Amino acid sequence: MIIQGIWSPGRGLMGAWYVILILQSVVTYALTGLSWCMQLVHYPLFSYVERDRFPDFLRKHQKRIALCVIPLMVVECFLALLTLVVAPAGIISILTYVLLGLVLVVWASMFCVHLKEQESLTDGFCQKSLKKFMTASWIRTGAWTCRTFLLLLLLSN
Repeated sequence: MIIQGIWSPGRGLMGAWYVILILQSVVTYALTGLSWCMQLVHYPLFSYVERDRFPDFLRKHQKRIALCVIPLMVVECFLALLTLVVAPAGIISILTYVLLGLVLVVWASMFCVHLKEQESLTDGFCQKSLKKFMTASWIRTGAWTCRTFLLLLLLSN
């Protein structure tokens, strides 16, 4: 009902752009919540895993969390790009580019920093490596948190 009102024939691209923006927001909010939960709850618990079981634990963690995070990240990136393509003339602002830039920050930090730090833990638990891993993860958490607030700002206008 709400989407039907937004995406009515008379609204054209503006309606489509707004729906894409809402979908992008939902995906970003999910990733932001998941990231904060990982930072505050899950990652600190890594140090409580028995040392001899840690490598197996980490492999299982990586496989399972990837099933949650990767599809959402791909959809978020696609929707961020689509927002630029579908936006009606005059509606694209610097904010839209900043939002896409933050998606790129998330992806770059994931592949250039986060996975490297996570790899250092695959041979076994090391408190120093865990701290570096958690610190690296704050880059994504910060970028997703910024996206959350910017999308709220964009939707409120």
